[in-house]
Amino acid sequence: MARDLGEDLESEILVRLPAKSLMRFKCVQRSWNALFRNHRFVMSHMNMHMSKEHLMVFQFKRNIHASLTCDDPSKPPQYFNCSSPNKTFYFLRSYGSCNGVFCLGVNYKESYCNRLILWNPNTRESKLIPFPSNKFSYAFQGFGVDPNTNDFKIIKPIINILDWRHLFISHAEVYNLSTNSWTVIHDVTLPTTNNALFQLANGSNVLVNGVYYWLIGYEDGFGSILCFDFRNNQFSKLMAPVDISNIETLLVQDNTVEDNIFEVNGSLGYIVQCHGQNRLEIWIMNEHKWTKTHNTVWPKEILILGIWKDGNQLLGRKGYLGKQWLTIYNLGAQPVHQFPVGVYLDSPIEKYVESIVPLSA
Repeated sequence: MARDLGEDLESEILVRLPAKSLMRFKCVQRSWNALFRNHRFVMSHMNMHMSKEHLMVFQFKRNIHASLTCDDPSKPPQYFNCSSPNKTFYFLRSYGSCNGVFCLGVNYKESYCNRLILWNPNTRESKLIPFPSNKFSYAFQGFGVDPNTNDFKIIKPIINILDWRHLFISHAEVYNLSTNSWTVIHDVTLPTTNNALFQLANGSNVLVNGVYYWLIGYEDGFGSILCFDFRNNQFSKLMAPVDISNIETLLVQDNTVEDNIFEVNGSLGYIVQCHGQNRLEIWIMNEHKWTKTHNTVWPKEILILGIWKDGNQLLGRKGYLGKQWLTIYNLGAQPVHQFPVGVYLDSPIEKYVESIVPLSA
């Protein structure tokens, strides 16, 4: 009884420590190493630290990336190397994070081969994903977890091109970490999407509450959002709330309009930046309805890269050229804090929580 009480107290103390400390302590004694791989402890630790969000700033064709602390922007960045001990690979693209794990598209230096990996920066563990059966098809990916089983999944819709304006999803493949294998989904009943090819290349995508969203194109001026629910492996479509073509007709000089989707407090967010009008709109999806939360003046030289915390501040950079400092702005476009990290226009910025979730059995 005394021993059980001691172990319970020990666990209660350890679960409150940051992931970095636990990784140092796993070599202290064998029982701790086993505890840190126990599913119940791993999930308790992640839930304990869920409110302490971080940002990972990825650098294209690099393997060193900067982590920033959301609750204290003044903390210096922490740098992570995402290469495995015996392989060198360079970052190409992020498909998001879930439970502290990232899904990345990388290029292996030794073989010049593009692959998918899962990567937990806090445990320094990475896992190479096997090729799906249709590895050479034009496709895009999404990453998340099945809330019913806590199993990590990767979804890969297979795109067929009818012509330069029309794409459709013929089928899809789903990867499960628990089986380390892909399964084909044949029943994908979605209408043809117009003008999707260019938007897919831009890659605006996000995971929200077990559903992955891609901004895939425009239909009658409205953004078309493809959805995939990791709970039941089902696709659906959602229309964005703003008629982009109508906005463009109102512009006099600069008809550039940029839209993106983000996660905001557990809800899907949609941002439209109208450069010609120097305006910014933010919409939030609540109970299957879009609600406009902000409509404000916004200088076109400040480019939006993400939403900060609860949506009342934004991440951005000034100017279109070269590397610029990542900055927090309020909704009046005034700088609140400047991070000591430079970002390019194509630098992915992902929110994540620290975790010790293992990628191997």
